[in-house]
Amino acid sequence: MYQRVEGGVWHYRIKLKTGEALPEAFWEGADAYYSNELENTQGFRIFWEKYELAFAKPFKSHVLEIFNL
Repeated sequence: MYQRVEGGVWHYRIKLKTGEALPEAFWEGADAYYSNELENTQGFRIFWEKYELAFAKPFKSHVLEIFNL
């Protein structure tokens, strides 16, 4: 459940960034944090395999790039 909430928060932040409603420095910090979580937390990879279909571009593309898929 935790990963679902975190994924939703990150997804929302990407939407804000795309609409330029999020300051660049805030985005860079949040993206660095969540990217690190994806790369180093097994639970996020398991979560992504299960819930990938629930997300759309540009978030989905961003995560797939981090996973090198």
